[in-house]
Amino acid sequence: MSESAKDPVAAAAVRLEAAVERLERAAGSARAALAAAREQAAAAAAAAAAGAASPSGGAGDPGPNRVELAALAERLDTTIVKLRAALGEDVEGAEEAEARDVAEREGG
Repeated sequence: MSESAKDPVAAAAVRLEAAVERLERAAGSARAALAAAREQAAAAAAAAAAGAASPSGGAGDPGPNRVELAALAERLDTTIVKLRAALGEDVEGAEEAEARDVAEREGG
């Protein structure tokens, strides 16, 4: 039996690390999709400027959108708050810190 199976705090930490990894992958996919969309928009603008027909959009999966990423980030924030509470950490001011984190994420 692994140590994380015996210790609920260690198990929670493992789940939190996995959630962070999923968020990183989702953000990476979103960045790649955004870069592809920018390239496609630049190509369409260049084609329009040259008087040619604009290229059609790709049929590939664009990856997660901002709404999905925001929902995942919110779930992760909630999980972190719960983990802090379970660990007995001082969560006074955690709402302000969370609001700052959200503002940073949304504001750039």
